[in-house]
Amino acid sequence: MLERFPLHRYPFDQQEQRISHDQLLASLQAHQRLLLIDAEKRREILPQTLPALLRGTRANQGITQAIAADQLGISLATYKSWERGKVFPNESKHIKSKRFVERERNPSKA
Repeated sequence: MLERFPLHRYPFDQQEQRISHDQLLASLQAHQRLLLIDAEKRREILPQTLPALLRGTRANQGITQAIAADQLGISLATYKSWERGKVFPNESKHIKSKRFVERERNPSKA
């Protein structure tokens, strides 16, 4: 994954700074987007990817937020906050959310 984030392209030394601050930020943001896309493809549960993964899983299963919350063993309010990206689950709930998302990929494990 680090090959997608080439540190040698970023001038950390003052003598090496040949690009503007705005260009550097734009380049970093482009790499961040690539890393997040890779994480979503691998279904890695990160604060930035959890909402999309939950919505996608729910849509593919054709279930409501209330049903998803029930399957995860959490309140509807908590589920909604996860899906909106307002809150990220603690460690034990993170494991449940990962199983919920992975179950769609491997229906035999349901």
